[in-house]
Formats: sequence, structure tokens, C-alpha cells
Amino acid sequence: MNRISQSRRMKSKLPPAVVSFVVVIAVAILSAPAFAALPAPTWLPGQPMLAGTQVIAMWLPVPGAVKYILYIDGKKIMESPANQYIGTAPAAGGEHKFQISAIDGAGKQSPLSQAGIIKIVMIEPPTELVSRHYPDEKSVSLRWSPSSGAAIYNLYRGDTEKGPFDLIVSLRDIAYKDSGLKYDHDYFYAVTAKDINGKESSKTAVEKVRLAKPVAAKDTRPVLNLDLHIARTRQGETIDFIGDYAITPVSVTKRGPDGASWIVTEKAWFFQLSDGLGVNEAIHMARPTELRPNIPFQVGDFTFSSDGDTIYYTIPGGGFIVAAKRSDGSVIWAKQCRYPSEDEEPEIYKNRPKGTFDNPIPMLTAVTLLEDGTLYVGEEKSPLRFLVDSANGELLGWQESFTIKGNRIAGNPAWQFLGMPDGTVLVIEPIGRRILRINPETGEIVNIIGAVRAGYLGGFLGIRGAYLLDSPNWLIVGDPAYGTVQVFDLATTSYLFHIGDETGKPDPTDPSRASYKWSYPAFPIVYNGGKNILIYNGLDKSFVSYQILDDFVSVGAPVVEEVKKRLAERKAAEKQ
Repeated sequence: MNRISQSRRMKSKLPPAVVSFVVVIAVAILSAPAFAALPAPTWLPGQPMLAGTQVIAMWLPVPGAVKYILYIDGKKIMESPANQYIGTAPAAGGEHKFQISAIDGAGKQSPLSQAGIIKIVMIEPPTELVSRHYPDEKSVSLRWSPSSGAAIYNLYRGDTEKGPFDLIVSLRDIAYKDSGLKYDHDYFYAVTAKDINGKESSKTAVEKVRLAKPVAAKDTRPVLNLDLHIARTRQGETIDFIGDYAITPVSVTKRGPDGASWIVTEKAWFFQLSDGLGVNEAIHMARPTELRPNIPFQVGDFTFSSDGDTIYYTIPGGGFIVAAKRSDGSVIWAKQCRYPSEDEEPEIYKNRPKGTFDNPIPMLTAVTLLEDGTLYVGEEKSPLRFLVDSANGELLGWQESFTIKGNRIAGNPAWQFLGMPDGTVLVIEPIGRRILRINPETGEIVNIIGAVRAGYLGGFLGIRGAYLLDSPNWLIVGDPAYGTVQVFDLATTSYLFHIGDETGKPDPTDPSRASYKWSYPAFPIVYNGGKNILIYNGLDKSFVSYQILDDFVSVGAPVVEEVKKRLAERKAAEKQ
């Protein structure tokens, strides 16, 4: 008998219990898995999270995992051994689902984690992009309506309607003037909004611009009875043009000798408002030849001769006082003021910090005409006042300090002078947060409005404009620091109320000012026979116009509704 057959006989003789045990062990071994399945990953608290334009996602490590897979909205995005992810947030708005699975050494994948939700809120694009062309300047002014949540706006320009578009400026304002354009060339503009996280909206509808070459020089003759132009801004509907002439940015507003209200722009345009919704007179001042080309031609303040035929105005950057013809804006004389030497006025140098007059050119701002024909001129660097002969511009002398009841007090730089019928002068001091009523011959202070008085408090920016009323005898003051327009009784210097809604609030810091149609009221001006008040909004560089009801205490509906009605009537008449 051979060995093989003998072995078989031996195996066949094993007891049945032993055979059964061996079979059970084999089955158990074959049916057991090689490794236990990995559990689904678990998010750390607060994860995933949005951080600006990125998503940060972190989860607890899974024992046995050698790597992880990230899915966004069911799509595989990343495979990494790290238990975190930092990447760009999804571009589309709405909710996005983030999930993680773990992978073991054998390549087996765990179940997906619970979904972590990231919500993307899309910023809406600006609307109503419009343009106004300036062929003479080879430029175009663009304006658009604000977008809620926008931190900045990006303005793009291209040569075709479909692009490509180049970013030309990022700005917080909702208006921009693009210069250096070519004639007879198509330009296409679009605007986007970006939020504080840098998320950018889609573009506005494209605005096409084509400048035609002017056939003649710009007509600077007086322009009469032009309509006010309505613009939409973040503060609502405002007025920024009279016909085709920009009335903003504004240099100053004031009353003329006949009681008419004037607006003066930074482009040296003088507009006299009419009793309707337009202007009676428009004068474009000629640039003085004495002013160097690199000095901006900008008006600081102005006043009229007693007969109303001559306008005197200051040019802050050049230190000039100018006399011009009201009829055509031509220059009669232009003289540059100067500081006194220490030998001429030793007392002035005693009272001023060293270096005050190192720059020989003063920054002239305020001006008014005194009863004796002297021009009383102030500047923004020091409280110095210059006395100038209105006949020829010759410098007559200087004043520096004020007195009150015989005691000397220091003055502050003056922004504007308002001449009073009794010969006194109102000195507008923005930094001093006050208005002084002085006797210009002696420098004696008659009374003080603001600063220590209830009502007008102001901040560092202080007063930027004031307007006189004859009846009642009131002074209207623009207070950009508190965002209010305040009214004082000139006879008593008492604070009366401030303008902003249907009732005059007694407290200029009242939080309801946040709902006003302005945010930086620099210049108030009354016109239309006392029926309307324009308030210049320094933030949007445009005017808000209101109808005056009940002797100013109640300021009612914006006048833009009446402007709309007039424009609609004109269009209807043109169709006929």
C-alpha cells in the first residue's frame, strides 16, 4: 500500500466532532472583512465658513483615514491627506452644499459627512448708467444709481459693445468724469459694484459714448430760463445741472445786492436763480492773465459793488482778488495779496505761531464790500484780514485780532463774509464752529453765534455756508458735522430750529437727521421769492430742493416733482 492511500485512510478516520470544528473555523475566517468600515467625517464647530471671497472648511481627523475627498454640490473638488480646505467661494449665488468622505489605506471610502451649507449672497449691479458729454473738454460725465451693500464701484471702458472692457477707476462715489477722449470714436462704459468682501456684481447695461468735434468755440453768453436737471443719487433725487451747465461742484452760494440768490461753481460760472425753476443770469468769468497756468481757476467767495455792475471774487490757490464786469465776466483788475513783513506789522507776528507766513501767497477765501468802498478779504490759513481798495485792488493794510469789551481774542481762519445792512460783517469760522458779527473798522465783536451757544455745535469741519433772510431776520447755517441745517434769530442770536422734516427738531444731534435727503449740507440757499430752499449735499455734489411751508418751520415735498411736471408739459407741447 502506498503512502498516499494510507494518508487518505488516516484523514477519513478523524472523529466527526473534529471535522465539524474545522469547517466552522474556515467559514468564520472566510466571512470576516479585512478592515472595519471608516465612519463619516464630522465637521468642526462653525465649519464650513465663509471668509471674504474664500471658504474655510475643517473637520475632525478620522482614525485610519489616509486622505479625504471634498465635494461641493455633489461635485468632487479636492482630494488631500489634510483635514482642512481653504479655497475660493462658489461664484453662483444661493446655498451650496459641502460634504467630506474619508479614504482608508485599501482605498475604501467612508459615507459622506453631513452637509455643511455656505450661502452666497450676490450683490446687485448698479442701475441707470447715464452719460453727459463735454465735447469742448473731450470728456464725459457718467453717473449711476447706487447698489445696496456696495463698498466701491468699478467703472469699465471698452471699444466695442461686447468688450473686452478695461477697468479705468475704482471709486466710492456714484459719478465720474472720464477725460482725454477722442472725437468721433465709440466708447462703451459699464459699472459693477463690489461689497466689503470683494464680491463683484455683474455689469450694468452698456452706455455708448461718441463725442462729436465742436464746430465753434463754447458760447459763454448769458443763458436764461434753463430748467433744473434731476439726477438720482444715494440720497434720492437731486439737482446737479441747469440746462447743459453743471452747477456742481459748488464753490459758494450767496445773495446779491438786489436780494437774488447766486450759485457759483468751481468752473467759475455764476448763476442767478430765477423766481421760477431756472436762472435769470449766467456769467462765465474770464480767467485772469495774471494767474499762472498751473494754478486752478476756482472762486472762493464773492461780493458785488454797490451798483451791482461789478463782481469781486477771490481765487484761493493764487492769492488773488479780482474785479470783473457783471455784463460779460471780463477782468477789470486782478491783484495778488501778500502777507505783511514783520517790520510792517510786528504785533501780528507776535501773536502768530512761527512759520505761519512762510508761504508768501495767502489762501484767500472770504470777501465782502464795506460801506467806505474797502474790500474786506479773509484767508483760510490764518485769521488775517486784508484791506483792499475796490477801485484798483491796491492793498491798504491788515487786521488780525478781534476785541470784545476791550479784551483781545484770537480769531480763526474765515470761510465766508456776509455784509450786513448796518455795516457790520458776519465772519464764518468753520474751525472755530462759530459766526462772529463784527465791526470791521474796529474789529470789535458785536455778538457770537454758535460754539458756546445752544443749537449750533458743529464738529471740526464746522460751518460751510450761511444764508441771510430779511424777513424774518434769520440766519440759515449749513452744519456738515451734524448733518443739519440750523436757523438762528439774528437779532437775539437765539437758536430757533433746524430744517429736515415736517417739524423743526430742537436738538441738532437728533438721530432723525439720518433720514434727510442730504448727508453733508454745505450750502443752504433760498430762492423763488422765499418759496424754495436748495441745500447743497457735499457728499453727492448736488442740490436737494424743497418747498418752504409755514415760515420755514415745516419743509415739505421736494421741488423735483414740480420739475418733472414742467418737463412733461414741455414734451407734450413739442409733440403737438
